Amino acid sequence: ITWNWVSIATQVISFAGYAFFLAVYGVWRTIEPPFFSVPYHMASNAPFWVCAFSVPALSLFIDTAIWYAWKELKPTTRDLLLEKQAAGLLGKLEAGGTQDGLGQGAAGSGVFTTTSGSSGQLRNAASGPASPTLIGQPADAPEDTADTALRNSKGEVIMRTHEPPKWAFVQERLASWQFILTWRRTASLMLLPGGLLMMLGAIALASSRMASQIRIVYDGPAYSGPPGSVEGEVWDVRCSVGSSCVARVTAHTDMEAPILVYYSVDPFFQNYNHYVRSVSNAQMSGQITSSVQSCKDSLADVYDGQPMEPCGLRALGMFNDTFEVLNRSMDTSGVAWASDLDYYANPSDYLTRPNTSWLSSRFPTIPGLLEEGVKNEAFATWARPSAMPTVQKPYGYLNSPLKAGDSVTVRINASFPVSSLSARKEIVLTSLNNMGGRDDSLGVFLLVMGGICILSGILVLLQTLACPRAPGAAGRFSADAPADAESANED
Repeated sequence: ITWNWVSIATQVISFAGYAFFLAVYGVWRTIEPPFFSVPYHMASNAPFWVCAFSVPALSLFIDTAIWYAWKELKPTTRDLLLEKQAAGLLGKLEAGGTQDGLGQGAAGSGVFTTTSGSSGQLRNAASGPASPTLIGQPADAPEDTADTALRNSKGEVIMRTHEPPKWAFVQERLASWQFILTWRRTASLMLLPGGLLMMLGAIALASSRMASQIRIVYDGPAYSGPPGSVEGEVWDVRCSVGSSCVARVTAHTDMEAPILVYYSVDPFFQNYNHYVRSVSNAQMSGQITSSVQSCKDSLADVYDGQPMEPCGLRALGMFNDTFEVLNRSMDTSGVAWASDLDYYANPSDYLTRPNTSWLSSRFPTIPGLLEEGVKNEAFATWARPSAMPTVQKPYGYLNSPLKAGDSVTVRINASFPVSSLSARKEIVLTSLNNMGGRDDSLGVFLLVMGGICILSGILVLLQTLACPRAPGAAGRFSADAPADAESANED
């Protein structure tokens, strides 16, 4: 890439345009309702910023490593000339009396340089001015110039110019900078991202270890918890669909309030496009419409012969397991996004319209669903599609802390079937910090990648010290290196 004000301005405009797009797209509900407020919720979480810095750093390392390996193993003539130019060796006479460049040098022809003329032609450095003969012009034709004289039907002379405007951009004379990948820059572009990744990984791992959790797996395959879970934090209590079970568990470590209570279904693909589109936004916002007319999914517009209100897969397959913490007070308010609750509304004829399948009639066990309808926080939370193939939805908060060894009794009323999905259901009590709950995956990944970056930078330094290569010379490990490359490099 040749960097000049045009390329830099293009990059800045592109980045600013994307940021503007996210800012506008996230507040314009009519464009994409599921995306409403998503950028702002993402930006308010620390993991987003960890990824915002670590992804470019890792990409920079990968690009640098591939570029450096390619340049060392199979360099092009351009790569070698750029190295010589950076070292100030381009055009200097070598010991044998030849001149570095793309050809013979002073004694022959073939060194290409750009002229100072307006057209930026290529000429032979050893010859005279570049010939302006046009491609396709006969050799014995009279010499053309930048301007051509023509006569119109009246015999008047008309001058037609072929010379482009004398602008720096058109003449390709913009002040520019060509990035040349030297071993010093390669090592720097590996060590610096590696240090950043190691720092972010240490922060993420430390935050994960600071969080405490109680996980109760009550349906589906056995599970030992996410990376970093320890014995005593994960409990297995079987509770089949249609039954009510009581799980008595013990806190493994101290847990500071507020303690988040959330349920998890894994896997469950709410991010599937059909699932996301299967909704009537008109119905969700309280407009009186026919399910058959407004619903985009004919598979989820009628239930037991009655039109659904609202329709769609989210309203047809709502998670309807319920939980109670018997020896603690659990607050189930404040779990849904305020922007969703402001948007959702029941129609003016809510519960009075005949021959209609309402949410409460399909899921009678959900507390408050009859009175609140689509403004029920349990439904609003479920109706917000998850971006990942694992559904993790907040259910409530415990506002009192737990000490290590404290007993917690949870009643589980299981109604949501997952056997056909081969999925797992669990309820989790977890303390929170800026990075979320217990999961060592991100921290370990960043630490490993940071270590690879730093190790790669050290290897580049060791290779340069052990096998130095003159600027512009084929490398010791180059596939195109001559047989005497070793002695040439030493010289």
